Order: sequence, then C-alpha cells, then structure tokens
Amino acid sequence: MTTPVGHFLIDLKSFNMPDPHYHMQLPYFMRLSINPPFGIHYAHDPGHPASHGCVRIGSMQNAITLYKLSPVGTDVLIQ
Repeated sequence: MTTPVGHFLIDLKSFNMPDPHYHMQLPYFMRLSINPPFGIHYAHDPGHPASHGCVRIGSMQNAITLYKLSPVGTDVLIQ
C-alpha cells in the first residue's frame, strides 16, 4: 500500500509498537492515523513497497532523534 498524503497529527508514540499485520515490533513508532492505520518508524528499507503505508526511517539514530523531537500533537505533512 502507498503512504497516504495529507496533513496528519502524531496521536500516539511507542518505543516498540507491536504490528499485528507483520507480527513484528516497530521501533520508535509515531502513529499518524487510525484509519488506515499507519505511522513513522525505524525499519530496514527493502527497496520496494512492503508495508501498510508507513514511512520508514532507515537509520536508527535518525529514528531516535525524530522520535525525541516530535511530541504527540506534532503536525506532519506528507506530499
């Protein structure tokens, strides 16, 4: 699935969110929408679409930094 475009708010954060679709953990997860459910998190980029629309951050350090700098309520624009 492609990543939805638009304005979103980070409405939930979790250091290690369980993903029921892929049966794995999503480190430094910041949820942007409940319907469809997607967010921003650390993950390896396999080079092809392989998620339910999430934005993957390929560097653990960058994911940690963004997670620390982005409180719940942060406005996110995806174009």
